[in-house]
Amino acid sequence: MVCSRRGPAAGEVAHLAAVCDRIRGEFPNLELCLSIGLLEREPAEQLKSAGAGWINHNLNMSRRFDPKICSTQSWDDGVRTIENVRAAGLGTLRGRNYRDG
Repeated sequence: MVCSRRGPAAGEVAHLAAVCDRIRGEFPNLELCLSIGLLEREPAEQLKSAGAGWINHNLNMSRRFDPKICSTQSWDDGVRTIENVRAAGLGTLRGRNYRDG
């Protein structure tokens, strides 16, 4: 699932969680990957509980080059999202959906 924005609002997280739960109910072996922007820990935990497994963080370059590529979020925002996602027990993906770590 993909959202083109800085990050999902609370209502959108609830909707995405409901969709994840429904998909997992119908396709229990399907890995759910989301590219939805910046996440705090609580929404990441909500998505994990609903069956999401992976979050694409789009942090694909060094701090030095990031401002030349991305203007919607800082490099530190991306790092914080990765920390929140991993703390929630979700895996991380980047760019072309290569699994990190």
